Amino acid sequence: MNSSAESNYSGNILIVDDSPDNLRVLSTSLTNIGYKVRCVTNGEMALLSINSCPPDLILLDICMPVLDGYAVCQKIKANPSTKDIPIIFLSALDNVVDKVKAFQMGGADYVTKPFHTEEILARIANQLTIQRLQHQLATQNQKLKQEIEAHKKTESALQDAKEAAEIANHAKSNFIARMSHELRTPLNSILGFSGLMNNSLALSPEHKDYVKSIYQSARLLLQIINQILSITKGESNQISLSEQTFDLYSFLKSIASDWQFQAQKKGLNFDLSLSSSVPRLIRADVSKLRQIVLQLLKNSVQFTDSGQVSLRVMTEDSGWGKLPPLDCTKKGARHNPILLFFEIEDTGSGIADYEMSRLFQAFSQTESGQRSERGVGLGLYISHQYLQAIGGNITLSSTPGQGTNVRFYVPVEVVPLELAPEVQVQPIELGTYSNVFPKNPVVSPSDVEGMIIKTLGEGLSTAWVNRLNRAAIQGSDHQIAKLIQDIPGTQSSLVAALSEWNRNFQFDQIITITQRILEGSNVTSNYGFMATDPKG
Repeated sequence: MNSSAESNYSGNILIVDDSPDNLRVLSTSLTNIGYKVRCVTNGEMALLSINSCPPDLILLDICMPVLDGYAVCQKIKANPSTKDIPIIFLSALDNVVDKVKAFQMGGADYVTKPFHTEEILARIANQLTIQRLQHQLATQNQKLKQEIEAHKKTESALQDAKEAAEIANHAKSNFIARMSHELRTPLNSILGFSGLMNNSLALSPEHKDYVKSIYQSARLLLQIINQILSITKGESNQISLSEQTFDLYSFLKSIASDWQFQAQKKGLNFDLSLSSSVPRLIRADVSKLRQIVLQLLKNSVQFTDSGQVSLRVMTEDSGWGKLPPLDCTKKGARHNPILLFFEIEDTGSGIADYEMSRLFQAFSQTESGQRSERGVGLGLYISHQYLQAIGGNITLSSTPGQGTNVRFYVPVEVVPLELAPEVQVQPIELGTYSNVFPKNPVVSPSDVEGMIIKTLGEGLSTAWVNRLNRAAIQGSDHQIAKLIQDIPGTQSSLVAALSEWNRNFQFDQIITITQRILEGSNVTSNYGFMATDPKG
């Protein structure tokens, strides 16, 4: 064999044979290819040699005086320190019974005499390879066992730390809840008495200014206490959700009315616009939604000194990319789910790029916020917590000196008007907000009234009149608009006008006109209705 092949052979081999010729042939062949070889001629010497320096492999003759190969093998396998040494039997016995007995004693292989050196070398190399792989596997198993034990210890430590953190968090929540209660009581007294003092005629203007400062500071402190309590609930996963069905248009009108007034005090324009697909009745957590919208509008108005603040609501927004499935919101499955998108845009001071990354962190304020000395940087953080709790999301973009755009969405359930009779749907008109009221309406109210009179005059049954009267009395603009559009022969221009009014929330005009036209028993005689029954 060449030197490179020989260098691949290594190991300590013990040869046990009472034949000097066999010992010489095997020893020479194995030594020449790199094995370390020891030779003994009987079983007793073999056991002494093995116990003093265990070999990597044993070549063992069976037929020997005093202790035969079977007895030697049995003693080797009985010793825990030597039982894993592979033994290859060498014997002139070629009966199946002898071979089976050798394997039963623990032999790894069996070679009959006379043997071929190449065969012996191949079997030795094979057994040493198996032994080496077994050692590697045992080492890896031991290492894996140690890693598993270490992982269990780490997991146990983490569990202990988690439980300790939960206990500490619970204690913190209880402490903050108790403290907030204790602080609210004197604060309410301060607010109440300072409010009464401010209305006192006995105070001078200067003293009234002092009292006003006390009142405003107490209000700010109460707001901070409430915000900290909200944060604590969010961090403890204790944000409770309470969904209810409500009139989205009235909800938006209420918010818009308040903030239009606040904007006008600063000389700002305030615009509210809704896409035509926005539903009127929805089911959602109205309290959380109100707090989110109010907080974002507050930020926009507060940091805008000129220009305008806009609130837009829609059911589609292509800028979000991949959106969550509607049937997997945090409130579970919904019957008629949609995502409702809100966008609040202002022409304020804007936010620098380096400040964007920490906007939704607790107690984080922009430079503008720090200069204003209002709040402590909790509003956006709480809004983000609420949106996560209800399955929504929020994003923000800004250009310093030009303004800020905040967009968020919430999953809601659309509720048909007829399925929620308990909800009081108020006739509303949002015409004071420029983006809602059409700047160039299709027709004027007087024109619409004339077209309705003309339509009614062409002939309706008493059933039609009663249904219109009933819808007008109930204040159901939706039913009135649908009924008038379903009247046989209704002019397309009237349908267009009513649709325009519906899109722009001029519902009170529809109701007012219908009530004025359908007054009492004079309707039938004045307009000569024909016997044409309404559909459905």
